[in-house]
Order: sequence, then structure tokens, then C-alpha cells
Amino acid sequence: MRKRGYEDRGQGAGPWGLSPGLGGFRLSWKITRDFDRRIRRLAQPLSASSGGSWSLAAVGGYGRRELCPGSDLDLLVITSGSTSAPVIEELIRTVIYPLWDMGHTTGYVVKTASEVTPHARSDLHFFTSVMDARYLSGDISLFEDATRSTTRVTSPEEAMRLVAFLGEHARSRHAKNDGFPLHEPDVKDGPGGLRDYHGVVWALGTIRFLACRTRRMRLTRGEKARVVMAADRLLLVRHHLHRMAGNKTDRLLMEHHTELARRLGYTDGFPDTAEESLLKDVTSTMNDILLTSASFLSRIVSELGMAVREAPAGRAGRDLARMETPFGLKVEAEGAASGDPSDEGRGKKNTKNGPDGGKDGVPDAAGGRKEGKRPRPAHPATAGDVLEVFLRVSMTGLAPSAAEKDAAERSMHLLDNPPGDTSISRPFLDTLTGPYPAEALLAMVETGALERVIPGFKAIRGRVPPDPIHRRSVDMHSIETVKELKALESCKKAVFSLVDDTECLYLSALLHDIGKGYGTPHSVTGSSLAGKTAMALGLGRDRADRVAHLVRFHLLLPDTVSRRDLSEEKTILDVARAVMNPGNLAMLYLLCIADSRATSPVSWDPWKESLLGELYEKTLHVLEKGTYRDLKKTALLERRWSRLASGKHGLPAGHVEGRLWSLPQSYVIHTPLSRIVRHLRLARGISSRSDVALDVETRADRADVTVVARDRHGLFATLTGIFALFHLEILSAKVFTWYDNTAVDTFHVRLPWSGYDEWDRLEAALRAAMEGVIDVEASLGAKRPLATFPRPQPRWRAHVLVDNSSSDFFTTIEVRALSGISTVYRVSRAITALGLNIHRAVLSIQGSLRLDTFSVVDATGEKVTDEVTVERTVRVIEEAAEGG
Repeated sequence: MRKRGYEDRGQGAGPWGLSPGLGGFRLSWKITRDFDRRIRRLAQPLSASSGGSWSLAAVGGYGRRELCPGSDLDLLVITSGSTSAPVIEELIRTVIYPLWDMGHTTGYVVKTASEVTPHARSDLHFFTSVMDARYLSGDISLFEDATRSTTRVTSPEEAMRLVAFLGEHARSRHAKNDGFPLHEPDVKDGPGGLRDYHGVVWALGTIRFLACRTRRMRLTRGEKARVVMAADRLLLVRHHLHRMAGNKTDRLLMEHHTELARRLGYTDGFPDTAEESLLKDVTSTMNDILLTSASFLSRIVSELGMAVREAPAGRAGRDLARMETPFGLKVEAEGAASGDPSDEGRGKKNTKNGPDGGKDGVPDAAGGRKEGKRPRPAHPATAGDVLEVFLRVSMTGLAPSAAEKDAAERSMHLLDNPPGDTSISRPFLDTLTGPYPAEALLAMVETGALERVIPGFKAIRGRVPPDPIHRRSVDMHSIETVKELKALESCKKAVFSLVDDTECLYLSALLHDIGKGYGTPHSVTGSSLAGKTAMALGLGRDRADRVAHLVRFHLLLPDTVSRRDLSEEKTILDVARAVMNPGNLAMLYLLCIADSRATSPVSWDPWKESLLGELYEKTLHVLEKGTYRDLKKTALLERRWSRLASGKHGLPAGHVEGRLWSLPQSYVIHTPLSRIVRHLRLARGISSRSDVALDVETRADRADVTVVARDRHGLFATLTGIFALFHLEILSAKVFTWYDNTAVDTFHVRLPWSGYDEWDRLEAALRAAMEGVIDVEASLGAKRPLATFPRPQPRWRAHVLVDNSSSDFFTTIEVRALSGISTVYRVSRAITALGLNIHRAVLSIQGSLRLDTFSVVDATGEKVTDEVTVERTVRVIEEAAEGG
């Protein structure tokens, strides 16, 4: 009776289709067997006639038995020194040519047996390829002699070099995939893809001959189960992708989501569609591989580093200092602490199970290797003992050893205690507020401990946010927010001094997006869940309500700066009423910064930082003084008025004094004094409706472009249209209209190429547009976009919100849309066509998504309140934002 292997062991039917015999490894092995038979049949006649002068081996994915429908066939031809060229040529004609004729992409390398090892030692890519080598045909002794010595690494120094190469290779692959959206993961080369699984397999192969150390550099049972199951799932996805695309594509493109979800048995449900559930599971699976790979390779690097530094005498005097690994984790060797159960029996060679002295072979699915027994670590006695493993990580920054992790993984059931159990809540809260909380939380995610402590966290595991700005899944983003919050402790000390409950703050950071797993709006759904979680962790009713409040309003500050006019008193008073006290304000401000930084590099810039700082200072002033009037801002305004009126800036005193009355206070406060002087100088030349003046400040690939002109209906649309004609992507804008009807609009733009110098032509085009010589819309229709402009994300739909409650004087129109070179122009043109006047505009771009806010009034200077007009406004602007 055949013994069941991994491919049909314990697999129940489910959405992945992992019923017995249908897993990814099983499908790959079936394809591999078919090619093995075909190639051996092709090579058999030559093998019988030429004797033992050559050997044919499968390498790469073919050697690992991981072929998919579109995979390449990689072959290694090993020859003896006496093999003649005609024999090799005949082998290629007999085996390779027929494979090519059948349409299979086949690559081969010819090496003599004596060349294999030196080449592998100098080319580590070739080394990993030989590690996967598998005999196919020819002289088997020639194959064994050539590969046995190549893959036998007995020196810690050589093993360190190879594992460091794996880490560098992983970083390089991840960097190449950084520009792609989460919605289109690469299941092979992306972070957590099959290549990271292969890195684990290669690392195991590298260290398996290092006697007495393999037990300390092993995979735990939990790690092995996670990484093998995850690889099996990704292989299944890769099989279906190859079949659907008709080629060897490894990126899960959006156009494949619906069909792949159908093939894998996903159905629509709440709150996710079938496609969203598929993407969530793929992302979660890749995160499993990524975390396991990082922690395992880090342990190896640490242990190998100590082995290299060890004196010949052995463990005496070992340097146990922390070391940074290629994955950014700090680790120390297992067994450094006294009483480590895995230390028992070290140095004894287990001849029954091979030179590694334990069951640390390549994972079953990768090679089917069977394993012996090893000493079983002691079980933690309580839930607190389990969490002590992660508390140690948070306090020291040291990743858990294999023995610690193994013992914790075997005792996860201890965490299933009733809510409020102090043996769980106290060590978890200490972990959350320790010096290295993110490292501890990642270890908890990897082992499944975090979902047991916070059951609601399971709903956001692997969940991909709908907007393309995010670079991490919701669970990883939440942990990154905690990490960014910890970094703020050293650079925002004054704000942190107002925080009176750090546990509430850090728990809110971890839970701020937990509502994304339970419907929209996520801040509302998450607020209730966060409060219940805090109660379960024993925080008490008052503190739990505070956590719920922080989660409910964690978007208050960023939404305010992007949608409302900070110069209006109502804006500041509304925020002050919502936050209630300085402590809450400080926590929301810190949470906002950490959340923005954790989202993506483009979501946090100096402009957003300055606006948030202004809102924080104004709101804090109201909460502490009970009045809106800010004496600091008043003093600043008076100083600038005095300096402008002094006539010491190269402008006639009479001219300055005659123009000062026209400058709005918000403009004077928010514009540097030197720039105000330049604007006044430019305004001297503006006398007619066709006059325009330009002021440009260039920095690297960005520029601040200020346009000074007479204000008119549709001016903003004209300006943005000309900018689009010159391939200038508007990242943000500050729009001011002086009281004498002078428009001073400053645009922060991204330059289309290095050395961009089209400013004279831009000014001439602006002047021509003012005179009506240029038809902006027709010119844009004929303009071809640059090939370097980012590809849009087709699943995102434009969204328009009309708000009459945020301002006493203006209607606020918020537009969320995919970024395009002419998006701002189309939207502003639509607003103008509706007969509305744009008073203020706050433009921002985050990745491939725009969030633009316009403060408008109708032709009579009133807000837009009629319901029919509002509905028409939303419809027209949405069509324009979509490209209509």
C-alpha cells in the first residue's frame, strides 16, 4: 500500500480546490513526470550507444519538480573529460531540438564534471540551480560525482556567503516589485512569492552539512507547515494563471481576477466579492512566506555569524552581541540563555538521520525527504508563558529562537482564554508599548498568536485596500503604523508629553483600520470593534471608550486639511469639539502622522505636514485657551505687515503701501515673505486681462510654479489645461485671490524629464490662452501622453462629494479620481461649465490617486444648496474625472 505523501495528506475541499490530488505541487509533479518520461525516451538511444561519457540533469524549477504549463525546461549536460564534441552535438539534436520543435522553451548548459564545482562557487545563481539538480539520463555516477561536492558546504564562512547572497537577492527582487500595486501581486518574484520559498529551501540545503549547528538553524514544525502549504497554494494559482494567459505570466493581473476566482471556487459574500476574497487569500499566503523566510534566514545569519567569530575552543567567550541581518531583524543564537531545552545533546552526531543531526531536511513538498526525531522543547505552562516569547522580542529587538518559537507554536491553545484574562492582557499590552513592538507583532502574526489575542484581526489578514496608494495589506499596514508611532517618540517629544495613556494610543494604532474587514465606513465599524477589543484586554469601560473614540476619529485631521479651509473659525471649532481635550488631540495627531507614513512614501510630504501642524496648533490653542484667536499668528501677521511696509525690499514704498490692503490675511500667513515680495513685483506688470507673469522655483524633479494674472471665470481651468499640455503633473496647489482681483496660484508640479526648461514657452502659451488664441481642450485632445506616465488602475472609479456643512461661506466639492496628466483640467473645466466660481483649491496626489478639494460659489456668490443642482454637479464632475 502506497504511503500518502504531502500532496494528498489532510487536504479538504475548499475555495483553493485543495481536494486530494489537486494541490499545486501535485499538478507540478504530474507535468514533471510527463516531461521526465519524454526526455528519457528521447535520450535512451544515445545513452545506450555512447556509454558513460555524459549525464543529463534537470535544474531550476524543472529540477525542483515545480513545472507549470508555461514553465521553461532548464537542463544541465555534464560531460567527462573524454566526451567528444560529436556526442554532445548528437545529444542536443536528439533531446533539445525535438523539445524546441514541440514549442517548449528549453535552455541548457554544458559543463564538464570538473567545471561544475568551480563555476558554482563563483556564480551563486548557478549554485542554487545545481542544488535543485535531479538526474534524468546518462551516467548516474558522473552526475553524483559532479553535484555531491558542489552542494556540500561544510564551512560556516562559505555558508554565510551563500545565505547573505539569498538575502541580497530577495531584497533586489522585492525592490523591483515595489512599483506595482498590491492588486496585481507577482506570485513568483514578488515579496512572499515562490522565490522566497525557494530561498528557504536553498538555505536548508546550504546548512545541512554543518554538523552540530543544524538543530539551532532549523525550521520549526509550524514554520515548515506554513511555508509548504503557502507554496502549494501559490503553485496552484500559477498553474491557473499560465493556462488562462496562455504563457508563463506570474503576475495576477486584474483582468484575471474574476476567472481565477471562479476556477478556485470563490463566491460573492459579505463584505467581500469573490475577487476580493481571492486577492485577500493570495496576499495573506504571500505574507506567510515572507515572514517565515525573513525570520528563518535571519536566524541562520546570526548563528553563522557567531560560528565565524567563535574561537577554536568552542562556546567559551562567544560574542553574543546583537547583529543586524540582511532582513533588518536583530537575532541571537538559540541556546544562549541557560536552560534552553534545545541545547540538550548538541554536538552529538545523529547517524540515523544524517549529518544534520535532526529532522531538518528540505520541506516534504519540495523533495519528499523523510525526517527523524529531535528533542521536544518544553511546553509553556500558561498563556503568559507563550506571550513572554513575544514580550522578549518587544523588549530586546531579538527575534525568537527556533526553540522558543516551536514551544510557543505548540501551545497556542493556551491563548484561547476568556476575555479579560490578565495573564494575556498585561503581557500583550507590555509587548505593544515596548521598544520594538512592530518586530514582536510580526512574530505574533507569523505564528497566529495575534489573531488569538485579537480575534477581529483575522478579518484584515492579507486584505488589500481598494485605493492604489497603499503599499501594504491592511494587517501589515497596521503593524507598520505602530512602528512609525514608536519612531515619533523621539522626534515629537512635545506632542508625546500631552499623551496621558500610551497603551490606548498604541492599541488604537494597531486597531485603527480593523473595521476594513467588516464593511464601510471602516472608522465607524472599527470603532465598535476596537472598543470591545479593549474591554476584552481588560482596559475598563472608560479607556475602552477612548480607544473607540480614537479609532472613530483617526481620519478627522487628514480629512480636515484636505477638505476644509483652515483659515475659517468654524473649521477649527468643529475639530476642537470632536477631539474634546488636548490629550485626544495629541494622540490623533500622532496617529495621523504614523498612519500617513505607513501608507506609502508619497502620502506624507512637507505640504501635508505643514497643514496638519497648523491644524494641530490652532486646535490646541482653542482647547487650552478657550478662544480661536491665535496670538502667535497675530504677531506673525503684524511683523510681516511691518516688514512689507518698510520699503526695504526693492519696491517703491508707495507701491507696497498701495497694495497691502489687497493681500488676504491667510495669504500673508501661509506664504514666505520673500515669495510675497516676488509676487508683488510680478503683480506690477499685470494691467490687462491678457497679462500673465510666471515665477518658478525648481528642485530636482519638482518645481513650484506661481502664476500671477487677473482673475476671471474659468481661469483655474485654463491654467491647469496649459500645464497638462506641457506634461506638468500637478501634485498640489495653493490658490489665492487678492482683494484687488489679482489671482496668485502656486502649483507644485512633477517635471516630466530631467533638465526640463520649457518655462518661456509655458508663459507664452499661458498668455495666448488668456487672449483666446489657444483652444485648450482641442489641443489636449491632440496631445499624446508621455510613455513614462503611470498606467492607471482600471478598477478605481471616480467619487465626488458635495459638502455644504464644512464652511460658512463656500460649497466644498471633493473629487477622488485616478491621476492623469489632464485630470485636474477636466474637473476644473466641468466646475466652470456648471457656472461655479473656484475660490480655493487644495490639490494633492497620492500614488496614482488624486484627492482634490474645491471651495466654490455660484454666479451670485452663494453656496450651492439646491438638491437638483447638487445631483447634476456630482454627475457632471464624475463624468469629467473619468475622462468624459
